[in-house]
Amino acid sequence: RSCSQRGLAGGAKGSGPLRPRLGEMAPASTTAAATEPAALTNSSTGAAAAEAVSGSGGPASTETGAAETAPLDKGAGAVSGDGAGGRAALLKLLRGPSDEHRVAGLLLLTKLVRSEDADDALLRQVFQAMGGRFLDRLLKTAEDALQREQRRWQQQQEVHEDQQQLQSKVSYGELALTLLNAFSRVSDLIREAVLPRAPHIARALLWRIEVHQLSMCSGKRSVSSSGGNSSDCGMAGVRPAPAQSALDACECLVVLASLGPSEALSVARAGGLVNAGALLSTHASCAAQRDQSHPGAAELLGAAMQVLTYTAAALHATTAAELPSEAMVGLTAVLATRTDEIKFAALATLAAIGATGVAVRRAGLDGWQAALQDALLAIARSRVRPIHRQHLLQTATWLMDTVDLRWMIQREEGSKQLLLNALVQVAKIELQVLQNEVMRSLDAQLHGSDSDQSKQEKLLPDESVAGLCLSYGTLERVVQLVAEEAELLESESGQQSVGAEVLEQLFRAVDQSFQAVVELMEELKALLEEILAQPREDEQRHSRTAQACDELMLAAMRFVGRYAAEAPEAIMPTKVLELINFACQWHHAPDEPTPVEHRGALLFALPALIQLSSTTDGHVALLHSGLVGTALKALEQVLKQDEQQPEVDDAALLEGVATLLTNMMPSLTNLRLEYPAEFESCVTIKERLSGGHLGLGSEATDELLAALQL
Repeated sequence: RSCSQRGLAGGAKGSGPLRPRLGEMAPASTTAAATEPAALTNSSTGAAAAEAVSGSGGPASTETGAAETAPLDKGAGAVSGDGAGGRAALLKLLRGPSDEHRVAGLLLLTKLVRSEDADDALLRQVFQAMGGRFLDRLLKTAEDALQREQRRWQQQQEVHEDQQQLQSKVSYGELALTLLNAFSRVSDLIREAVLPRAPHIARALLWRIEVHQLSMCSGKRSVSSSGGNSSDCGMAGVRPAPAQSALDACECLVVLASLGPSEALSVARAGGLVNAGALLSTHASCAAQRDQSHPGAAELLGAAMQVLTYTAAALHATTAAELPSEAMVGLTAVLATRTDEIKFAALATLAAIGATGVAVRRAGLDGWQAALQDALLAIARSRVRPIHRQHLLQTATWLMDTVDLRWMIQREEGSKQLLLNALVQVAKIELQVLQNEVMRSLDAQLHGSDSDQSKQEKLLPDESVAGLCLSYGTLERVVQLVAEEAELLESESGQQSVGAEVLEQLFRAVDQSFQAVVELMEELKALLEEILAQPREDEQRHSRTAQACDELMLAAMRFVGRYAAEAPEAIMPTKVLELINFACQWHHAPDEPTPVEHRGALLFALPALIQLSSTTDGHVALLHSGLVGTALKALEQVLKQDEQQPEVDDAALLEGVATLLTNMMPSLTNLRLEYPAEFESCVTIKERLSGGHLGLGSEATDELLAALQL
């Protein structure tokens, strides 16, 4: 077929068949093969490989194909993969003796792979027959040709290769990618055949883009030399058609990243994340043009995003985990230009990466930050599905944690607080909606009949709980941001990004959310008390409901503690302090150690409790609510575990309780008579600390001992 019929750049209709004769290819040097895999020379045969890779017919499906391949082997024309004879002939071609035979075998094998007729046993035999060195030579042929032409173009030389010849050489590598993708589906071939070639596979993501760019450069250079307008022949408004080779490369990289953290790190170091981002940028940059619905574009973008998701998820377990800015540029380009489901797939990818907590490489942040802010703002203002709002919140909180808490308001132009305001409103609405939904589900789950058990298990979807926790987390970070901005405003340093009026609006919105969270905690408390009062006839249902309540209570406490640390008067009402006390110790018998998650609830509350302990009214409220006793009991249980190595939280708890008691000393003079339980805890803690507790900070220990002595 002609180049124009195949849709490949650089050809003209009527220019003759793409596939030259296999006999024109010279065999590789045996000396080169002994040291480093050599590129296939005079690789005019590669056009045939391109046709096989594209999936539009086998090597013998064109008029010239049968005549060209028949002289290689009498059995080649009969190789179909069916039966032992056909497979034997195929393997014979792959073993040689020359490159012509191997390539002919690959063309036939590619057709079997595309039609899914190649089973695992055949693929193992294929790899044993051809070996990894020949795969490396195929890949090297494509890479060398592209690098050579790129160097010529950068040196302002004419592009030497005929575009048809360049694409022929690239198609050699595409043949290898087709096989590597097939090998990646065979578990015992992944590490032997695919993993060592991760750098080649990562570079292959951009092969067709580079070929396209060189063809555009060639056209631009020729127009310029003839006196035409060279600007009309560049990349503007034009992008390469999605290539099967890029899809093959994406699928291979996803498989490798799924193996584990070390393999994912290999993918990242090979350039998989950077090139996947570049692939997204290139194919999304023209999404607003007439070819947005190009067949295969959505599939290719989705495959590239999978590379980012799987690799980032595995990288989270490594200390060197960093997401390159190119990946953020690519995802931002998709968000900013697409208007179909791929747009929300990019948002889901950002949320999935954000859920891992992987850091973003700080170099190059300015290249995507403003564009991403605009894209997220458009989503926040749109009517989208609940899952999309959750992805929005997950993305925003991740960037606030890993890039900069103030990243949403760090902008040179435009309204800085638009995204922040929109995000607060989304979190506020999500919180109210999901709290009602979750409480209805929990109530139905607790009171449902045994016949409805399977139905009740579905009443509380994980998405609702996760969405509610995301809303709490987002508002918690907004509180921290508002507090920092308020401090900058009071210092009159001029470094604040938003004004006093905006801060007041944000704080009012957060306060409304705080009141809603307190109402949820009241409902959770009532539900848990009902569980405790009921007979344990259905332990499984009670446990399931209590576990969900526990998770929600802890998430609520994190937000409440952060807000109250900035506005301690918000928790002064007795009912709020009693709710906090309940959240810190609700279902534990007095002699049971406080588990880590509930100790965490107390740690979330301690900064606010310390703020309250600085006033006399706060002393009385803390003692009457029982929170002082809860804090002392928790520390007492920690100190009883002498045989265990203390955790970081243990030292934090000790320091917090020491500060709390030191602040409250004026009100503790009659502790023995008025609060005997708290007094007994103090005596026990003093004895434990006097004997020396392993691993706790000496400064906090001395401070607490001084307070206890008084």
